Amino acid sequence: MYPTPEVCYNCQHTDLSNLYVCSSRACGANNAFCDESCIECLKELGQCGGENPHYNISCWQQHMPRGKAALAHQKQPARDQVRINEVFYCEKNPERQSELHAKDKEARWFMVDPRTDQQTGDGILRVTDRFEELLQPRSENSSKQFPSLVSFIGETGTGKSTLIRASIKFFSGQAQHSETLETPVTRLEAASSLTSPTSSGVHLYKDPATFASPTPILFADCEGFNSGAGLPTSHTAWDSDGDTVARAIRITSSTYASAGRQLALSDRNTDLYSRFLYAFSDVVCLVTRNAQKISKEISDLLLWAYRGLRASINQVQAKTLIIVLNAPSHDHNPSLMSPIALHKYIFDNMPKVWDDSEELKEERKKLNDTLPKKDEINSTESFILRYFQSIRVCYIPTKGSANPDEMHKQCQLLRSHITESVDKTSKEKEESWTRYSIRDLSQLLNQAFEHFATDDKPFNFYKATRKDNPNPQSMQDHIMNMLRNLEMTRNRDLINYFPKLVASSILNNCLRGSGPALRPEVIWTETYEEKCTVGIENFYKQHADCQFQKEGLPLEFCAIKKHVHKSIHRSKDGSLIGTGDFLPSDTGDIVRERTSNIGKEFESSYNHLCRRGEGRSVERIIAHRKEVLRSPHHELWGLVRSYKTCFSCLLSCPDHVLPCGHALCERCISDFGKPSNITEREIEINECVFCGESWEHKQRIQTKPPFAGVRILTLDGGGIRGILELLMLKEIQERIGLNIRFDQFFDLVVGTSTGGIIALGLFVQRLSLENMIRKFEDLSVRTFTHTRGPRFEPAQRLFHSSPAQAILYMTGLWESTYRTSPLREGIQDVVGEKWSMFGSAMGRKVQRRTRVALMTVKDSGKQAAAITNYNRPSLDQNNDFERAEGEEAEIKCWEAGLCTSAAPFYFKPFKKVSESATVSYLDGGILHNNPIRWAAKERDKIWPNAKLDILLSLGTGYFPNRERIRETSVYARFPSAQAVANSYFSTIDCESTWSDFREGGEYDPEVHHRLNHKFDGEYYALDNHQAINILANIFKESLEVDSTDLDKQLQHSADLLVAKLFFFEPTKIYEIPDSCASCRDEKKYRVEGSILCRLPKGSLELKILVQRIIAFSASDTPAEVEIERKTQIGPLKTFIRAVVDGGRFQIPHTITGFGCSRQSINVLIKRPGSGEDGPIPIPISGFPRNISGTYFVTWAEPG
Repeated sequence: MYPTPEVCYNCQHTDLSNLYVCSSRACGANNAFCDESCIECLKELGQCGGENPHYNISCWQQHMPRGKAALAHQKQPARDQVRINEVFYCEKNPERQSELHAKDKEARWFMVDPRTDQQTGDGILRVTDRFEELLQPRSENSSKQFPSLVSFIGETGTGKSTLIRASIKFFSGQAQHSETLETPVTRLEAASSLTSPTSSGVHLYKDPATFASPTPILFADCEGFNSGAGLPTSHTAWDSDGDTVARAIRITSSTYASAGRQLALSDRNTDLYSRFLYAFSDVVCLVTRNAQKISKEISDLLLWAYRGLRASINQVQAKTLIIVLNAPSHDHNPSLMSPIALHKYIFDNMPKVWDDSEELKEERKKLNDTLPKKDEINSTESFILRYFQSIRVCYIPTKGSANPDEMHKQCQLLRSHITESVDKTSKEKEESWTRYSIRDLSQLLNQAFEHFATDDKPFNFYKATRKDNPNPQSMQDHIMNMLRNLEMTRNRDLINYFPKLVASSILNNCLRGSGPALRPEVIWTETYEEKCTVGIENFYKQHADCQFQKEGLPLEFCAIKKHVHKSIHRSKDGSLIGTGDFLPSDTGDIVRERTSNIGKEFESSYNHLCRRGEGRSVERIIAHRKEVLRSPHHELWGLVRSYKTCFSCLLSCPDHVLPCGHALCERCISDFGKPSNITEREIEINECVFCGESWEHKQRIQTKPPFAGVRILTLDGGGIRGILELLMLKEIQERIGLNIRFDQFFDLVVGTSTGGIIALGLFVQRLSLENMIRKFEDLSVRTFTHTRGPRFEPAQRLFHSSPAQAILYMTGLWESTYRTSPLREGIQDVVGEKWSMFGSAMGRKVQRRTRVALMTVKDSGKQAAAITNYNRPSLDQNNDFERAEGEEAEIKCWEAGLCTSAAPFYFKPFKKVSESATVSYLDGGILHNNPIRWAAKERDKIWPNAKLDILLSLGTGYFPNRERIRETSVYARFPSAQAVANSYFSTIDCESTWSDFREGGEYDPEVHHRLNHKFDGEYYALDNHQAINILANIFKESLEVDSTDLDKQLQHSADLLVAKLFFFEPTKIYEIPDSCASCRDEKKYRVEGSILCRLPKGSLELKILVQRIIAFSASDTPAEVEIERKTQIGPLKTFIRAVVDGGRFQIPHTITGFGCSRQSINVLIKRPGSGEDGPIPIPISGFPRNISGTYFVTWAEPG
């Protein structure tokens, strides 16, 4: 029988705990012998010699030679040899090998397909969700773990997969379950397999031993250098079953000179694998079998690293190279187990590897031209150390040439090299602000795949991680962001003005408080000095540009930031332009000087404003800020703009962009503008406080009354069925009867897909409903008339309803059913081409009235995001809110329309290309086709303390008889296609979303309302543009039937929206004594104020509305009883007459009650047309509410 260490060679004993192998090669590594219990075995087998002493010895003792020769035969536990055999085993059966590869397909990460796109000839990069499947970016720990990538590279047949398997199986801590661990498939034992690659592309494996640690290790198993044109053993797994291929990216970068298989790792062209793996690896293991041939492999490595280094910038260069001499063909050399001896063995006689490569020769020359003489590259080792922080070496003997203990010891050494290097790199990354959590790394990887396949420029980690687009969350963050923007101008006059600008903002912040006045030096040292120091320090740590300039090229600066600078200067295209440290070398003195200058400016300005005990005056503070902002460099403000920091106060994100492009927060708008005498809570501003630009028409900025409620509209996706949303809005508008735009009725509108396009037209472009309906019909016909499939309509229907389209889509050979250009042109016809949603006032010269958010998804459908015309009060670090630093990088209105409506299968993803990165956006319906939940959460972020008046959700039709997608659907056979398949059929999910929302705890039938037309008959697909008129007729006919549910809901919605045009504005709030207050253990308040209206003074619509008012009433429901006390507010005739004569709508009213009592102000209004009264009085905006649960209490004064 074939020898095995699991069975005694002599007596077939199988007790592994008592089996041993011999250290002598003459005995064979698989010849095991049992020891102490052998006598019993021999007796049982009838082979024992009884009392004969010769037979009363163990099998181990029997095999031992006599005399000195026995010294070469040392006992080793057979268990260790079994583990060695298991790890270093090569499969002999090709059929079994195929089964292993089929199982291993789950480990595929990315590869370059040998096939090319038949239409364009482009190569195709295929990417799976392997990283996300292993690490779960959405898990609770995803922000607390920081993965480290260890890449194994080298020529084909060197045993890269075997070493990964050894590291996983030997050190997982799961020896008894090692067969269940995911490990790479190694080559066939046949000699012919030595030159054929085992796996194609890059596979990814987790390290079980570190998986729960703060730094989980991932092993990347890369196909071999020079793997040639032949297909790897496992390639058919990528070809035949595309179920885990999440993305197919066309390779359009001109960096790659040839297509197809020649894009694999090779010495003939710049390689995509090297660019990607060098950029993201912390440790690179170069595996070789032939020490005599290693110079060629080192040359390949240097080309690999050189190309990788040039392909990315602003990533800390703290990589470790581990050279592994694995199972060399020569006899076992025990001396090489010493890293020192192995290092000498490899490098002492290493030839100059650059001599055979013009590319390396040129790079070495460039480096030596910039290096001091003592640091010049004169050896291969010094060349390697330009790309790696350190070099480690390890020798793994050939199986059978060394005993198990030696084999295991060397595997342990390799493992130690890896873990120690990972720990060291992780610490350096943490110190340099470049350590990425699972969630952040997942997003970075997705960006990098797209970038390396399509872009010729280096991948800039600084920009890809949005460090060039920070989200300030504190005063120090805003100080840092202002300095960053000023420094980017490279204008010294503006930069030197920085201390005065910051001092002015600090002065505004501290003097407007109600606390006691303190000496300025006390305020500065106790409150603001540290904030300024931290802000300036963080600028230099993360954002400061190196001041090195290449001699003779004054405009070519070093593009490497301080936190990742490692003695090399590189330009923004990755080219070497010099060597040396970051300039200026010591930034500490600069930080201290700038902080000190801010303090001096602050104390001087404070003393000037508060001289002679004149005290604090808001007017004087505002005047001082204007003076500082406008003088003496106001003409230079054209160079500086920010959509992230209000440069006036340095406390908030700006929320309003002026026509000149400068942006201010709402508080600063109020400071520099003046209240409108036409519209309540409207601010007028006629010039920019920064650049002094004025405008023919005043900018009118509508703010939300502090005690009014919030009104929200959501618009579902649904393709051409969006016509139903427009018709429902038109019906509501007619029932309101005031002929005013819908932006008067809502504070926030959230739209998805077709609903997003409608939101753009009605609330951003402010089109009339009639105009929007016409444009929507034209857009639908233009977009869905011509498909990219077969020419004949019957063939089109067959193709688009068959699995063929899904399969072609998933394999990357089919991008979309429809061309994007008609959709793009149609959206541009609605919103124009030039401006973003947030910066639309630059083009329209009119400020927004309503906040609008369009839902989209990115990261291959995993991350929901909103594109908006507003800023949240605070921009957090989540990746769900798209905001650039300036207009140039902002998503334009028409681009936002494509982002929200790029439905998979129907349209290609929309790719936003910027200097930072290329981001692909898909239809928001993948995650939020009915965006009601997102809208509810967004309201809490914008107005966390405000009452919700109404959340009106509009649908695009409900087809209850439409069968849901089943797991047996053709799309369910493609697990990674589930996201896009869900989007494909998402129109049936909107009503389910509403049902789920109603069952949740946040649902309130008084404020949450759903309007959707139910269709019992034929289903109308979202791309069936011929059905638009049919849908419109069905909708109109349904309203002609008396008292349908939809008819009642439309009328109730109209009544609610009219009532919410009125709100209460307190003018004085104070606590009043009450004999019952002490026994009730609560306070009683008196709130004096007025009922106001949102419509402009003197407008026709206001005059019409007030004449329809029947009555205002107030109600007070104490907490302990259910009896409601009602009182009439009025008389109204005098107030109505004043409004009809062109005056302001204002009805004085006083609220008195205990804090926990439920207060309400209600209005009863006649409906237009018939003059029918509303069914019941409806609460005005912000009511009903408890006094103690509002802002009222914060205003309360003692009685």
